[in-house]
Amino acid sequence: MDSASVYDSLPLDRAQKEIRFIEILETSPQLRCRLSKASLLHDTVFFALSYVWGASKESQDIVVNDVTFSVTKSLADALTNVRVHWEECFSTRSREDIFSNQDREESFPHIWADALCINQADNAEKGYQVPLMKDIYSSAQITFCSLDAISPRSNIPAAIDLIREIASRLDRRHPDNGPETAASILENLPARRFYNKAGHERWQAKNHQREADQVNIINDFSELQYWERAWIVQELVVSRQVVLYYEKSSISLEPFARVVHWVSNLVTELHAPTSLPQRALPHEQLMIANSLNKFGTINKIRTLRKLYHCTCPQVHDMRLLWVEGASFRATNPKDHVYALCGIANLDIPPRYDESVSVAEVYIEFCVEQTKIPIFAPLNFLTYAGLANGDPAKFDLPTWVPNFPDCAEAFGVPIHISLPHVWKAKIWKDCIGSVEDISIRDRSLHTTLLHIDCISDISPTLSTDEDIPGFLPYLYKMLNDAFEATESPFRKDSHPFLKLASAFYHARIPNKVWNTIELIRVARIFLYLHLSVLISEGKNKYDESYWEGFPKNICCDLERYLEVGDLEDEPYFRFFVRIMSDKSFDGLDWPRNAFGDINHFSRGVRVARTLGNEFALVPPQAEVGDDIVLLTGCYSLPLIRKVEEHYIYIGRVGFAEEIVGKKLVEYKAGQAKLEHVELQ
Repeated sequence: MDSASVYDSLPLDRAQKEIRFIEILETSPQLRCRLSKASLLHDTVFFALSYVWGASKESQDIVVNDVTFSVTKSLADALTNVRVHWEECFSTRSREDIFSNQDREESFPHIWADALCINQADNAEKGYQVPLMKDIYSSAQITFCSLDAISPRSNIPAAIDLIREIASRLDRRHPDNGPETAASILENLPARRFYNKAGHERWQAKNHQREADQVNIINDFSELQYWERAWIVQELVVSRQVVLYYEKSSISLEPFARVVHWVSNLVTELHAPTSLPQRALPHEQLMIANSLNKFGTINKIRTLRKLYHCTCPQVHDMRLLWVEGASFRATNPKDHVYALCGIANLDIPPRYDESVSVAEVYIEFCVEQTKIPIFAPLNFLTYAGLANGDPAKFDLPTWVPNFPDCAEAFGVPIHISLPHVWKAKIWKDCIGSVEDISIRDRSLHTTLLHIDCISDISPTLSTDEDIPGFLPYLYKMLNDAFEATESPFRKDSHPFLKLASAFYHARIPNKVWNTIELIRVARIFLYLHLSVLISEGKNKYDESYWEGFPKNICCDLERYLEVGDLEDEPYFRFFVRIMSDKSFDGLDWPRNAFGDINHFSRGVRVARTLGNEFALVPPQAEVGDDIVLLTGCYSLPLIRKVEEHYIYIGRVGFAEEIVGKKLVEYKAGQAKLEHVELQ
């Protein structure tokens, strides 16, 4: 007999939603299992397994229904170790309740695992079993998640111990969550040895090696392949209860998610520009917090579980799919869509045959997205465009989300604002109507309102080597804008104020020269300015070099002091003094300035427009690209005309007040909508 005969002996009734189950008979000396089947329509008691498939070359022979099967080592390890954690979850009494009709002493639960329970050689069976996975995981008593394959030395047990201890301390300290409490929660955590892998980056500290090992243990845990799987979203979101395990160590998802959520809020508070200094949390505890904050997957799962299991049906929508499809890796690029169809209640049948292209699957997703009225019909543009990767790799139109490349970038589209700037204007229902939107073949049709056009653009700032070319060009752009401004001394007309506004997507408020927002942006360029001086071997404390910076960003400094607004003069002088201060310390230095610099220098370019405004644009932007409003898109896009159609570049950072003026003109009949075809 071969494996095919085992599946042939257990045919599945599609109408009855039948699935197969694994019963583990013994784990030593060889893993032996029995396959059976049952219907999801009946009250079947079973448990589901979630795991990383692993490399096919790392295989292991097991016996199923007296037939030898070759499975991945990760699945064999998962099945070998799951019984320990099943027994931990249930007392003898609860087992009696669950297995009332079975031999209570010998009974072992039925387990569902895709690689064995679905005939992987039968595409037809896969075609109707894969859509059942939502029902399977939501029906299981518990989903057990096996965290990667067994290795001789692993940091996973130590990481689980650390997280369980933090969760316990949180339970005792709740609801007090200030920095002092945070420090006490994160100090004196269990000490465990860190096993360093070859080529693994690790943090070392002479005086705090205990904390350094804890940071490295958590970092190692956060880099497991399991957290990157596209299917993890559906498996963990729809499950009733989730237990993550490795060998004999385990932790429930709920306390794990609570720790990650608490740390995320703590780090956000500590990094916010208006928050207390980071020294309120000792450096060692801050490093531990930052490491725990890397579990973005768990935070997303926590949020999605709350949405999915709430009573409001509207949350079961496309929004879940387009956000999370770009956040996880998938061996098959089609799984960026298929792996999430269940939680999105999206009726897109899996089509894995090669006759159906990746582009066709993504376009089908976009068509379905435009039908959902509760969110922006073109929200998928967030992860589309040249800014989010090369669409040619999968022959994608530029307006189709590039899920694979976004997943490689950890699901983060290119930034066009500063961190913690969450109040960007949502341009909802301000032009056109949903009837203007259609998708035909590989083209997206909609209408647009033209806002502005790029007339000049800086070099890209990605590395330190880019700074010497970037900064002088930026100074030139500011000076050109100053010369082109009729009244550059008016409150909102100065070029640097316009540039700073692009970072916030809005004009800086009144008394602008005294605002933390303006100083925050200025410090980015001051840091770059000093970096150039230091690279040239000049003394960073030489006063003449510091004085040169305010002149470069304020343009005609002396003239502004002579004829500028008298009411603003003291604030302007304060700004110049702050920019001439030779210290990076003190209250005048915005708290997260170095984070801002790192955030800004990831490929963003500064553009000047025909309207003499400034914008932040993706590195792929070019002179002549258009800033527009698109019907159905709530953000501000950048597009480029190519022959008779347009291509989508990405999002743009631009002052909302300028867009607002264009909308006033449109509503007054002074500007018209244009039809646009995106390819």
